[in-house]
Amino acid sequence: MPEASAEGVLEACSAYFEAFLRESDIGRQVRARLSRLGIEAEALRAFRVGYAPGDTRLLLEYMRDAGYSDDDLISAGVASTSESSYLHVRFHARIMFPIRDATGSLRGFAGLATHLGPSWPLWLTSPDNASFNPSAAMFAIDQASASITRARRALVLRDCIQVLALHQRGRREAVAVIHSPITRTHLARFAELVGADSVHLARRDGHLGVAVLPAGEEVAEDAFADRATPSGFMLINSDRRLDRASHADDEVQAKVDDRVESPTRPVVYLAGGLIGIGLPIGLLLLASAHNGSTHDSTPALNIVILGVATVYLLLTLGVARISARVRARSRTRRMREPWARGSDEVQPRGWTYHRLEEILVGAALVSALTCVALLMTIGGFFG
Repeated sequence: MPEASAEGVLEACSAYFEAFLRESDIGRQVRARLSRLGIEAEALRAFRVGYAPGDTRLLLEYMRDAGYSDDDLISAGVASTSESSYLHVRFHARIMFPIRDATGSLRGFAGLATHLGPSWPLWLTSPDNASFNPSAAMFAIDQASASITRARRALVLRDCIQVLALHQRGRREAVAVIHSPITRTHLARFAELVGADSVHLARRDGHLGVAVLPAGEEVAEDAFADRATPSGFMLINSDRRLDRASHADDEVQAKVDDRVESPTRPVVYLAGGLIGIGLPIGLLLLASAHNGSTHDSTPALNIVILGVATVYLLLTLGVARISARVRARSRTRRMREPWARGSDEVQPRGWTYHRLEEILVGAALVSALTCVALLMTIGGFFG
């Protein structure tokens, strides 16, 4: 059987994703959540938004029944093979946004995760191959081209959901780039659409956003004034050189990661150490004072060990109750949070992870080591 075209494979996958979003129980839940965010069913149909099920066998069975081979899926970037030659589907448990070129030809997908975890990126795009070029791809460029030409401006976002929201409100010059900065290829395409030799990037103070304008023109006063304009834009100053701008997104994300992750880990270690050492030492001081006032009293370290065990039992019960509540909230926001927050915000490493648990475990280990050290130096268990 001759190899199918990449576009044909992608269109077949897109039709399956659309049908799954429209007809499955999981799809109904996803549509309900999108509806609560103000995304209308008409917009989902217009942009042919779909859903990739978590069970990847469903897509493989559908595509094989449709006559496509595993090699067809690999060539189109829908699947890949492992070292053991096992076929892996690239997209699963994701809202799927077809990415087309200006002529409407399907080039690939951007998938938004609905269940995040330590190894799950928020957004996943098709791989860089003969069909899909991340440095040139733009979501909604096929529907936004005419409006960009009329408005002589493009609004560039980092989130497909926000593009849908803007198009619903009449801001049809909005497009999105996913996992890519604004490149020279993007700018050349914008220049062609606005009929200019070159374009530049500009932003309004007080607004998170990028407007692409013909060179020499200033951003209009109302470019970002619409309340429908969300806060998920990529920040690039108009006076930056393009080669610096090409790395701007990675630099911003690295700074955000450092701001969130760096202070957290030392605090966890410090809290665990202070609790772990302070608890047995504090109990020892109290027990020693008590023993000094009586004869034939129980050795102080025995009281310390019993007290430490009791305190950690109570702390474990307390932390378990707190963690249960946090996990319950996490489960309800697994799908909501990625959409409710802009894609420029840092996502948690794991939805059900809680710092109190790590502090408690660390403190317990330190306390155990402290008690062993005290047992070796001052003795216990026997009078």
